[in-house]
Amino acid sequence: MRMILKMLFRNIMSKKMRCFLIIFSIMLSTGVFFASIAISDSFLESVTNSIKVVVGVADLTITPTEETRYQFVSRSNLEPYKDDIDYIYGEMDTSAIYKVSQKEKVALSIRGMEIEALDILYPFGIVDEINANEFNGKKALIGKDFAKTYDLKVGDSLKLQINGYNYHFEICGIAAAKGPFNKAKGATTLVIPKDCMRQLMKLTGKDNRLFIKFKDGADVDKLLKEIESDYATYEVKRVYNNQSLKLQLANIQSIFLILSGIVLFMSAFIICSSFKVIAVERIPIIGTLRSIGATKKVTNAILLGESLIYGLVGGSLGLILGVGLLYVLSIVMQDMANVAPGLELRTSITYTALQQIIVFSVAMILSLISAMIPIIKTSSLEIKAVILRTFEDTEQNKKVGLFIAVICLIATYGLTIPTYDPDDNLGLGSALFLTLIAIVLIIPYLVKIFTKVFGCAYNVIFGNIGLIATKNLNDNKCIINNIIMLAISIAILITINTSGYNMVLSSLNSYKNAYFDISVSSAKYDKHLASKFKNITGIADVYENYEFDDLKVEGTDQVIGTVKGIDTEKFLEFWSLSSKENLEPLIAQLDNGRKVLLSNQLKTSLKVEKGDLVQLKTESGTKAYEVIGFFNNFMNDSDYAIVSKSFIKLDMKNNESSSYYLKARKGQELTEITENLKNIYSDYGLKMYTKKQLELNEIEDNANSTSLMQSFCIIAIVIGFFGVVNNLVLSCIQRKHALAMFKSIGMSKVQVTTMLMIESLTSALIGGIMGAIGGILMSYIMCAVNKESFQMQSILVYIYILTGIVVMLGTSIIPIRIFAKLKIVESLKYE
Repeated sequence: MRMILKMLFRNIMSKKMRCFLIIFSIMLSTGVFFASIAISDSFLESVTNSIKVVVGVADLTITPTEETRYQFVSRSNLEPYKDDIDYIYGEMDTSAIYKVSQKEKVALSIRGMEIEALDILYPFGIVDEINANEFNGKKALIGKDFAKTYDLKVGDSLKLQINGYNYHFEICGIAAAKGPFNKAKGATTLVIPKDCMRQLMKLTGKDNRLFIKFKDGADVDKLLKEIESDYATYEVKRVYNNQSLKLQLANIQSIFLILSGIVLFMSAFIICSSFKVIAVERIPIIGTLRSIGATKKVTNAILLGESLIYGLVGGSLGLILGVGLLYVLSIVMQDMANVAPGLELRTSITYTALQQIIVFSVAMILSLISAMIPIIKTSSLEIKAVILRTFEDTEQNKKVGLFIAVICLIATYGLTIPTYDPDDNLGLGSALFLTLIAIVLIIPYLVKIFTKVFGCAYNVIFGNIGLIATKNLNDNKCIINNIIMLAISIAILITINTSGYNMVLSSLNSYKNAYFDISVSSAKYDKHLASKFKNITGIADVYENYEFDDLKVEGTDQVIGTVKGIDTEKFLEFWSLSSKENLEPLIAQLDNGRKVLLSNQLKTSLKVEKGDLVQLKTESGTKAYEVIGFFNNFMNDSDYAIVSKSFIKLDMKNNESSSYYLKARKGQELTEITENLKNIYSDYGLKMYTKKQLELNEIEDNANSTSLMQSFCIIAIVIGFFGVVNNLVLSCIQRKHALAMFKSIGMSKVQVTTMLMIESLTSALIGGIMGAIGGILMSYIMCAVNKESFQMQSILVYIYILTGIVVMLGTSIIPIRIFAKLKIVESLKYE
């Protein structure tokens, strides 16, 4: 055993560069895999912690609605739940206007709270410097952003208009931008004493909002349902529901896992090639050991022990790299998180011991399995063949690989195009893997076809050197492996960049189907606001938009991302939808009962057809909507359902518009309209975006998504480059004897260089063509499953193929330099 260990470590240290290559491949692949499986939980915790700084730590809120008889909330119905409740705090809310100047007015949200409640609901040091005994009467606590904007300080008087009356408040403190004072809350918020607010509202002892925090271990979902039934006419909701974010992160994590799987595939290919090198180099030693009595188990143990050490070191370093990648991904994903405008996410990373164990196990398995094939192949040799090196590389049935490749391509189609479930990212990942496997299996046959077709041309142009190069392409597996690595790298590059390009085009095309000019949202509810907008100079028409997010479908685990309530008479004047059927009569039917149009993605995921009922969970209970038709997507979003605004407003107990879409009169400057609206409705807290601004914002969001995928692309290219170098080393070892023979019979350096250049150029062309075909196929699959039109930048394909040629020609310098330094006698005696 001691001798085996000594030999094992000596073998590892004798080839430091190869040792680095194997460990680097394992480290990179396992690091990426670790970041992929941990990113969802880590980012979810980061977002949740950051949002709690804004919304507080309570679990539920209860507020009156338009159907509520009295506009305040009683605590009496919560008595049965006292054993599950940690605390309840109430407040009085209203709105106010702060008049900055004659032209500028600011809409404010005023919250009447006790200092104790503020401190417990938002335990982030907001009120550390506020004396609770002094917080009484007409005192106000303002945020530092508001104070900075209007140059306010402690002791200043603040004139506010509340319910048409003017009041003067003394600023008693300036709070940090947390909790109600965070800009992500939307409207600017001030806090005044609750008793003072009750006096102003003439509602002594009343609250119009309750905050409820449950004890640890309480079943929040169950309690939420029960409290909802007790407060039937009130709005009972979670302070923050992360279900939507979980779904979004699940999709992102699936993409990461697919990409990391491709990286693992490439790493396994490299490690397998590396152990082929190791096995070839160890053959003389293995022959010696076997001749003096060592068993196959002993020689196999040396090679397997070597692979275990590589896995152990690579896995350990991969965990360290994975933590760093996880942190970087969390930072990058902050730009993608559309959780709340102005929300400042605090980057934090979270991972479990189980995830570490899984990743470490993957590293060990990756190393062992990748090394197993060359080890088994070597151990099967007879002693005589090992010592005399008379063994030959037997070929398998030539038709088997091609047959498997065809099966892979058929399976790829079957997994995706006909009956693809948009939530089935496993199916998409499997399809992409099968495509790569098909490329790997087809390339050897393509090489044979290519050399037969162009062999004669090579003979005419380059003479015997061309024939030798053609034979080498056919017989040398290292060259074929280089072609495979190049093809995989190019296929991944094309797939990721084409997907990003199509995402941008989809964003641009979606706004071509929108016929509005300006999008407006208001912090202040006014049911007559749409008609007021229409009276503004320059505005031709106004559309009131009603949208409700994350509605659960009863009887399934599905959530519909957005349910849009439309005005059936005006909808098609502001948007057009892509569909195989005529949607105009179907849209008109939406007012004739609870009917719904679903996106094709929802049709697949919900498994519904025309005439089926979709049970939506609304504020009024579960409501059945009949499916009457389908469309492709709405504004590049395929998680959409369209219903009549009349029914969804009634079911959701909400008449408040989500936003307004404005059409400008012909020739009217949009900046004039937005400035006019801003001045006239300064106390409404309007947020306005032109269609062009919305378009640019979406393109930027897509660019952030693409940049994440491109980071994996870079990793794949790095692994591919090292794979090519590794195969060249193996090729040089295997061809050392042949090159020495060529040199001994008078082949010049120029002739060898020509031969190697022919091999490299041909390899690059074949690898580039197969990579382009594979990339186009995988890109088409991704576009088809997302119901997007397939478009790609052809120039990129040529650039990648040319880059592959440059890389292959550049790396051919290695064997050329080896040939220049080759000593004929030593190389021939090596056998």
